[in-house]
Amino acid sequence: MYMPSSFSLPSASHLFKLSVLALLFTTNPFHSSSDSNQELSSSRQPWTYDREHAFITPSLNDSRSPCPALNTLANHGYINRSGKEISASSLVSALTSIYRLSTPLAELLVVGGIGCCGNKFERWLSLDALAAHDKIEHDASLVHDNTPLGAKFAPVNVNWTLVDNLISTYPDGLSITDLAEARVKRESMLRDESRPQLDLVHGEISHGEAALTWLLMKDAKDVVSTETVQQWFGRETFPDSYVIPDDEVTLGKAKKISTKIGDTMTKLKRAFNEL
Repeated sequence: MYMPSSFSLPSASHLFKLSVLALLFTTNPFHSSSDSNQELSSSRQPWTYDREHAFITPSLNDSRSPCPALNTLANHGYINRSGKEISASSLVSALTSIYRLSTPLAELLVVGGIGCCGNKFERWLSLDALAAHDKIEHDASLVHDNTPLGAKFAPVNVNWTLVDNLISTYPDGLSITDLAEARVKRESMLRDESRPQLDLVHGEISHGEAALTWLLMKDAKDVVSTETVQQWFGRETFPDSYVIPDDEVTLGKAKKISTKIGDTMTKLKRAFNEL
């Protein structure tokens, strides 16, 4: 994906805010396809039919992040399978072609990520750098352990107990309200563990992550199925139901759902405190 030379990196004082905006609004609506149209389905699920993009479990030497979307791209070879020194152009290309982000939105995400956690001079990013604690990453992940107190980097391995808990708590799938509730419950555990609550910036990032999950992975019933939780969050592979969407995601669409999740979380927290 071409990135114009005039698209310069922002000053250091704005890098963190830019990365926040990028993560808040990097989302993509799920678009279902008919099982009867095999040709259409195969063209929109290339990882199923193309050996080059088949799922391969990462090795111990590979670099991975706390983000299932990026790890999935690496596990299927749409970015370097090693997860190391991924170029800006490769990231933009994968985000626009596989997750159907608009080019400006993908560039915003890539510039924010590289500026905050990557090599901003040579314009590349290694996935494990995104685990730097309290930069983009934050505590209270839905499927990852919190960062050990005093550690500089968060765990990137999936905690299957957390995955199974999501599945058992929401056996009919995760709606927008369910995702908001799951986030409230996970954040409440920070207090139980005598950890700081998420600050405003990381709280907003968490809303965006939940919005990404719902917009990208919702099914015809507008829920994220338990199978999708297992496959995308757990195994970090494309769910069987996922196809490349027809429509690009815009900032407006993503902001709407992120705001809705944040508002729902506020109402749930207020109700909890009134009990």
